[in-house]
Amino acid sequence: MVGFGRLLVLLAVMAISGYWVLRLSMASRKREALEAAWNEGAGDALDFDAYLKSGMAAWESSLPQRMLRLVMLLPFAVVGALVFFAN
Repeated sequence: MVGFGRLLVLLAVMAISGYWVLRLSMASRKREALEAAWNEGAGDALDFDAYLKSGMAAWESSLPQRMLRLVMLLPFAVVGALVFFAN
């Protein structure tokens, strides 16, 4: 039972760190894309900070951002399914 607890703790640490690495990487790429679009003249009506803030707010509610949460849930679902079907 202690070994299973250690597995869950290790799995949680790996899932959380993987989530944050992917989230920061995706946010950085989105910010760079917004900066490139700004330089091409996409946000003429807004200043840069307002354009960036609105673009990042839209990204926060986007489908890829919501699906990124599966990085945290899927490993636990797989381990739970393995335990359920093995017993």
